[in-house]
Amino acid sequence: MDQSDPVSIKQAILKVSEIFDGCDLLVNIAGMAAGGHRLPYSDLAAMTPEIWDEMMTVNVRGPYLVSRAAAPFLRKSKWGRIVNPGPTIGIGPWGAGAPYAPSKGAIGTLTRYLAAVLAPEITVNCVPLI
Repeated sequence: MDQSDPVSIKQAILKVSEIFDGCDLLVNIAGMAAGGHRLPYSDLAAMTPEIWDEMMTVNVRGPYLVSRAAAPFLRKSKWGRIVNPGPTIGIGPWGAGAPYAPSKGAIGTLTRYLAAVLAPEITVNCVPLI
């Protein structure tokens, strides 16, 4: 599935729901740290607008789109859960991941938003990864 493409996401969610007769759980685990780009910690110029947009698309827009597409199936299950692996790098001093940090930091806010709009039918949590 291409998590930047709403059509691809919808097709994947439909396929999973067909295979498993519904959808109870979504884990938004896909993400990119550098995507093959060399991003030195202290070189702001290396973080081009194109790399920034790619990182935000994969790490923030992707989980939003996948959650949005899965929501009807999660509601129908009567036990819907979304888990977003979270932003320890967004709140820590880890230099090598600094360009990655803003996108992962946004996951905490995205989780709170999804939890508010999907409650009470769907529970949404953020689980920090180290």
